[in-house]
Amino acid sequence: MLSFQMSQRNQDHDTLFFVHIPKTAGTSVRKMLYELYPSRVIFPNMATIRKREEIYCNYSLFHQQLKQQDAGIELLMGHLPFHQMERFPELKYFTFLRDPIQRALSNLKHFQRHKERFKGQSLLEIYQHADIKIGQVDNIQVKYFAPGPFDQTVTGWKNVVVDRDRLDTAKENLKQCALVGITEQFDQSIELAKIIFGWAPKSYKRFNTAPSDQSAKVNPRLLDLLEENNQYDIEFYRFGLKLLEQLRNEHGL
Repeated sequence: MLSFQMSQRNQDHDTLFFVHIPKTAGTSVRKMLYELYPSRVIFPNMATIRKREEIYCNYSLFHQQLKQQDAGIELLMGHLPFHQMERFPELKYFTFLRDPIQRALSNLKHFQRHKERFKGQSLLEIYQHADIKIGQVDNIQVKYFAPGPFDQTVTGWKNVVVDRDRLDTAKENLKQCALVGITEQFDQSIELAKIIFGWAPKSYKRFNTAPSDQSAKVNPRLLDLLEENNQYDIEFYRFGLKLLEQLRNEHGL
């Protein structure tokens, strides 16, 4: 169970936006944030999510409900892409990136365990479903930071085609983040967050963790396909590693 000192988070009360890319240690970060911030300044908070679970990943619903919130929001988060918000002109962004192959395998295993439609299917078979391959796996981290057009109901931007221009846009947007954490360097990333955001967790814990190398015993054909089809994500991840290293040097870690 998590244990925290009295929160000293975000003392200047800037509003933060956690761009929560699936399977990048986001559950661990969320649990920590729910302890650091009072529910009234979080959107969506747990009470809101219990009423409408899809609000965490539905762009339109998120913004519709956000308009009804009173002033005083200090923390926004969701499976939502990087984007500007007029209501929060000084919004500070942060995110976590993960090795794209390991992230993809973790996502595919999640579908295998929890989605009835994929019961009995191999990871390769699941990956070959177009909605999974295009909308959930291939270069998805780039898509979170260079989204395409939004549809009117859900996050249709995930279906965009990633090219060099979109990768360059994603890199420029990633540079705007106050913190770029790396799943494989989780502890160091949290130490940086303490400094940058003024957080004071007494302790924290990783949740939903999987082996650091999930490639063992995975169909080699699937690994080849993931590497071939995620070259933009691989380059984006390496760029994120450099940004984290720059932050660590800047703050003496």
